[in-house]
Amino acid sequence: MIMENTTTATTVTVSTLHTCAVCKQTGSVGAKWNFFIGDSKVPQRVHKPCGEMLQKSAPEGVRTALVPSPQLREEWRTKRLTQGFWNEAFTNAKPLVKPTTKVVEAEPAPALAA
Repeated sequence: MIMENTTTATTVTVSTLHTCAVCKQTGSVGAKWNFFIGDSKVPQRVHKPCGEMLQKSAPEGVRTALVPSPQLREEWRTKRLTQGFWNEAFTNAKPLVKPTTKVVEAEPAPALAA
């Protein structure tokens, strides 16, 4: 009888850091904001400060929109839910009582008679 060693393959999802369309950098977390120009349905990925700069420098009459990406919204939602959970869990928490240790003072050494 031959037994096969079967293992379940686990899939690890690695998030990709998006490059900003303005500064061409990823930064430490990537470009997580979507910048829309006019009626365009395809957003440009940007950092928030880069998108704000683009909005300020846009020509008169050009509509722009800077919105968080769905991934960023999910990060915010997860953070909000987990913080709410832990805040609620520790609302009635009491500090642990440390056991008291009895300090025994050593008796002074007897004085030597001279």
